[in-house]
Amino acid sequence: MDEERGTGRTAALMRDTPRDAVFIVGFRNVVDYARRLAEKLQRDDLKIVPAEWLEQRNWMGREFTGIVLDHDVRLSDRQQTMLTIVMAQVRKPK
Repeated sequence: MDEERGTGRTAALMRDTPRDAVFIVGFRNVVDYARRLAEKLQRDDLKIVPAEWLEQRNWMGREFTGIVLDHDVRLSDRQQTMLTIVMAQVRKPK
């Protein structure tokens, strides 16, 4: 993970992420870094959350323009199940 920091992979993913989408990072301690990077890329529209967000279920009943996982995210089995459910709530922007 750390050996890939600074390679531009996260920035490239953020640039390609749909507007107003959820961008999931692996750990809570990476959220601030990711938010600063998104701001630098002028992607303040992204909702940046840690993988634990999937288990909180406060996303139930909402629609999303996209759900994108950062390149170093490793989901637990439970998070993977929740991801499958939340992905069903992704809708193309009008």
